[in-house]
Amino acid sequence: MNVHWRQRLTHEGASSIRLDLASGLRVRFDPLQPPVVPDVVILTWNEAERIKGVRTAILSGASPRVVGLPTLLQGLAREGEIQGIGAPCEVRGIRIEMAPYEPVSYVTRHEGMQKARSALKDPFRAARRLLDRARLPPSKPAITRLSLPDGTTLVHLNGALHASQEGSFLEEYARRWSGADLVIVGCDYGHEATVEESAPWFEGRLLVLADLFGDVRRSLGMPTVLLTPIADRLTARGVPVAVLASGASLRFE
Repeated sequence: MNVHWRQRLTHEGASSIRLDLASGLRVRFDPLQPPVVPDVVILTWNEAERIKGVRTAILSGASPRVVGLPTLLQGLAREGEIQGIGAPCEVRGIRIEMAPYEPVSYVTRHEGMQKARSALKDPFRAARRLLDRARLPPSKPAITRLSLPDGTTLVHLNGALHASQEGSFLEEYARRWSGADLVIVGCDYGHEATVEESAPWFEGRLLVLADLFGDVRRSLGMPTVLLTPIADRLTARGVPVAVLASGASLRFE
């Protein structure tokens, strides 16, 4: 069967994003399901949902090949055998660069109240998540840049565009990683204005607003971000943008 597309992005739930290339190569960011051998797997943080697929593979006795920050890979290696590859590196012809960033601060009064309400609604779930968190290997989240064999580039900004992020960090990487063909960005709740302001700095040919936080927040009964209004406002400013919702996909010719 003929393939009439070059690349396809698929949102597999939570923060799991899959990139398929027409050549057969497949990149999986934070897979929910255990990865298979040909996949190029990249972990961008230590959240339970983001490492779920890799952790399941490790505990089942598999030895998945995973790219990530050294601290995260070292922590996962304590749970079982893993073929950890620190970035920068090249895997199956894909050049992978990563950089850690400071995550969103959850000490704000509003966010604290939201989490308290969620815990009161389901204290067993809250206790289970705290236990899972305590078992996770320590690591900062990361942004990622891919240089693909077909000559295109992809930048995954994760949740780095938030109100408490250092301006110098955003300016540095907006300069170093500008002009990618695809720029994926997540928007955490309450940080819409920062995403709208700083995402265009990266000057991507297409900005992909991906719902990286909604599934988890909805499962906890917490409010979520509506991405479509953000996309509409950016489009009105002349920014080429698409929304990638959970369970949806985008194809590129």
